[in-house]
Amino acid sequence: MWHHPDSALAVMMEFAANSEADSLGEFDGHYCQVLIAELLYKNDYGQSNRKELLKAVAR
Repeated sequence: MWHHPDSALAVMMEFAANSEADSLGEFDGHYCQVLIAELLYKNDYGQSNRKELLKAVAR
């Protein structure tokens, strides 16, 4: 994820769109969403909480 965040994001987005993602347990489903959020940040994609996220990262 650190060396190739663009490729990692593509893989995670493909997985999230797959029906297998729907069968993840509660923990794994949330973890999947955390990874996607981290990759959106690393690729500098906009997020609805971007302002708050940048503030939290700066601390």
